Amino acid sequence: MGVVHDYEKQGLSKVAAVKSILAAFSESAEYEHTPPDQIDAAVDTYIAMLDQHDNARSHAAVRGEATAGNDNEREINEGEQQLALAPACPETPETTTSSKKRFPDESLFAWLANDETDNTVLTPSQELTRKLVQNHTIDLKTSKRMVLSSKRVPEFPDSEWSNVLAGKAVNLDAVFSGMYSTVTDNRAIENIGDLELHFGATKPAKTVETHGDWVIAWRIVFKATRFVFPHRETELEEYNDHITSYFASIHPTSHSKVLNLDKAIRKQVGSVNNVSLNEFNKFRYLETRHLQGHGSGDGSVTTKDRVVPKDGSSSWRKADPCRLWNEGKCPNQASSCKYRHICELCRGAHRKGSCPHAGEKTSDI
Repeated sequence: MGVVHDYEKQGLSKVAAVKSILAAFSESAEYEHTPPDQIDAAVDTYIAMLDQHDNARSHAAVRGEATAGNDNEREINEGEQQLALAPACPETPETTTSSKKRFPDESLFAWLANDETDNTVLTPSQELTRKLVQNHTIDLKTSKRMVLSSKRVPEFPDSEWSNVLAGKAVNLDAVFSGMYSTVTDNRAIENIGDLELHFGATKPAKTVETHGDWVIAWRIVFKATRFVFPHRETELEEYNDHITSYFASIHPTSHSKVLNLDKAIRKQVGSVNNVSLNEFNKFRYLETRHLQGHGSGDGSVTTKDRVVPKDGSSSWRKADPCRLWNEGKCPNQASSCKYRHICELCRGAHRKGSCPHAGEKTSDI
């Protein structure tokens, strides 16, 4: 990382930086027994940081030239306009106020001073991800446009590309709904007379409720994330295996807990820079919160509300029949509904409208 920082400060040439990175691995006894393929992967990561800095510097130069040209042209046009309007519109302090965009004073950012003395060590992958996110978010709109104009851009909901580029957690429900949507623009538009109001993305029409739903949505997110952060492919694969192992070891009636755990993990990783999806030891407290019976994320169901089937397996659904299901209005599946999908009259596997005892008195059933 010292070599990378020296290169960013233009203290090293590209060739010298690459040679120094190779020497750091080949001359260190710490990596003497490390497999060559792992060393190659690590070297590639650091060289990618150098390339990323080159790209950022070239883009900045292009933007600077374009801005300078636009400013010159704007000054000429403004000068011509002022000469034309001078007799009828004399200058005032209000008309000469600069309209240039103001930027914050970075010297007043307290956390920058803390970063210089912070001993937190990021892995090469985390450091590269942080730098890529910094570059994307300088102009997120332009970064998104560049992604969408790529020749091999994967199919992905337009509303979620910003989250991917910014390293944030993606909404799997929006991704899953996009699989079945035929609408190209996911924005909500309301018309009030001649006034047209544009809102954000509409609420997902479908939600991820089962293991199969999660697999479909996650593979789409995997491809989009790998496209933007190719160095994270191993991390994403290991996370896929980790969550899948929970689906395989937990009864399907409790798969909603695994879905909540997945959301919590991806939210945490998307909020910080020093945690990766495959650092499973850092998610133990989330597993306790969402998977174990006494976790705070498991709800507030009491023992008397539990349904204990004859086979001895446990369930957290209430014993009462679902009134909405009996009326044909329940939006949930039987495995995820808080109440049981049984007849309100005889507790059979049918709705009360189809109950053979519907004409009988309750006391006779």
